[in-house]
Amino acid sequence: MEGGAWKTVIVDDRGDAGIMTSIAVDRQDQPHLAYYKGDKGVIKYAALMPEGWEVGIVESAIRLDTYPKESRISMAIDAAGNPHICYFDDETGWFTYRTRTGDVWVYSTIDKGSDRGAAAIAFGPAGAMHVLMADGSGALRHAVNGSDGWTIETVVEQHASPGAIAIDRAGAVHIAAFDTRADQLMHIVGAGGAWTSTTVDLLSPCDYDCSNVGLALDLSGGVHLSYCETTFKGTGSGCTLKYATNSGGALAVTMVD
Repeated sequence: MEGGAWKTVIVDDRGDAGIMTSIAVDRQDQPHLAYYKGDKGVIKYAALMPEGWEVGIVESAIRLDTYPKESRISMAIDAAGNPHICYFDDETGWFTYRTRTGDVWVYSTIDKGSDRGAAAIAFGPAGAMHVLMADGSGALRHAVNGSDGWTIETVVEQHASPGAIAIDRAGAVHIAAFDTRADQLMHIVGAGGAWTSTTVDLLSPCDYDCSNVGLALDLSGGVHLSYCETTFKGTGSGCTLKYATNSGGALAVTMVD
C-alpha cells in the first residue's frame, strides 16, 4: 500500500509458484518472500530491489507436503538484511535451516522429525535464531542457535498442533498452539529454563488440520493471538475467527468473524 492505495504486482508467474508463502520486511521496508514451487519441487526466494524483484532458488529437488494447510515455510530477516528460512523436508524428515550472506546460501539441519512437519522462526533481542518445530507426533520442540550450534528442548510431548513463536524484549520465548486432545488454545512461555502453559480458550472439537494461530507481542509485552476455530456443524463445518489478548492486564477473548 503506497500513499493509502493498495498496489498489486506479479512476483513469479512461472508454473505452480507461491505455495506456502512466507513474508518478512527488512529495516529499509523492503519485502522478502520465500515460497514453494510445487510443479518443480523447489523452494524459491524473492526480494524487492530498486530495479525490481530478484527471484532465485534456495533448494531444488525437494518435496514439501502441501497438506495440512498450515505454513510449512517460515522466514525472517536479520538486522543486516540477510534472509533466514526454515522448513520441514518431507523427503528426508529433517527440519532444515538456510541463511544467505551475499550470494551464498548456507545449509544446515536442526533435528529429525516425523511426517507432516511445520516450522516457525523468530529472532531474539540479541540476534539469536529461535525455531519452533512441530510434526505428526504431536510434539513441540524449541531450538535456538548459539555459538555451539543448535540447543533443542521439548516444550510439549504430544497432542500439540503446529504453532507460532515470538520473543519478547527480555528474551522470554512465547508460543501459541492448540492442545488437540483437550480442545484448547495454549499460551506457553519459556524463561529461565522453565516452561509454563496457560489456557487461553476452550474450544469446540476442531479440525486442527485447518485451524491456524497467529502470535504477536506489543511494545509493552502484551500478547496478541488470532486463531480460527473450525467446528463441525452437522454434515459440514464452520470457521470462527477469534482474537485474544492479555495486554489490558487480564485475558480477553473476542469473536471477530
